[in-house]
Amino acid sequence: MERFADKIAVVTGASAGIGKEIVKELLKKKVNVIGLGRRIEKLEELSEELSSDPELYLAKFSPFKCDVSDANEIKEAFLWISTNMGPVSILINNAGVLVPKSMFEIDEETFDTIFDTNVKGLMLCSKEAIDMMIESEDGGHIVNVNSMLGHWFIQIGENLHFLYAASKHTVTALTEALRREATLKNAPIKISSLSPGIVETDFSKETAMMPEDQKLQALDVARACIAVLDTPPHVLISELTVSGIHQQL
Repeated sequence: MERFADKIAVVTGASAGIGKEIVKELLKKKVNVIGLGRRIEKLEELSEELSSDPELYLAKFSPFKCDVSDANEIKEAFLWISTNMGPVSILINNAGVLVPKSMFEIDEETFDTIFDTNVKGLMLCSKEAIDMMIESEDGGHIVNVNSMLGHWFIQIGENLHFLYAASKHTVTALTEALRREATLKNAPIKISSLSPGIVETDFSKETAMMPEDQKLQALDVARACIAVLDTPPHVLISELTVSGIHQQL
């Protein structure tokens, strides 16, 4: 991670859960972080928490309100980053939404909510970051926080996550497509997918009931993300799947 010290990382969905823990782990590695999220008050609370321990969090955290389902807000966020912070070296596409509805019950609003956040927002943030990485000539690394449900369709108890799984399958395909295009253009940009199983967060409490010892913690996923980033320039972890040791999926 030494090569990323003092450089800029963007983390979407940074106000809670996995995103919050990724922010913390990056700051410990001396990476400056811009945290994007819909809830600016939560980001500001996080900023206060981080500033209270400067011996642990060794870089600057900057909160910025951005709903990644809104293309205009994404453009505004990355324009602000380019103008005020400099080029992005790391992008963590973590923002995501899950609505446990049957495919037979789905409505247009729910469909748009899931795909605008999980797919369109990820793609538009990636495009903005890639443009900056190429222009700076320093390259960079994009990590898409995917899901095991991006590789298999699994029913978890009585909860139906099939539309969410469909969106995450799209993330799997987009990650591979971006990786191949970067290779074809000889761009010094790594594209990785990080696919956790069920994680103990507010996001999952009501949708995935299982024993605690079968769940991951948000910090587990954050540390896995750092492991993906902390590879030599010529090494790419294209897909990392992480689960609880007793998780049966």
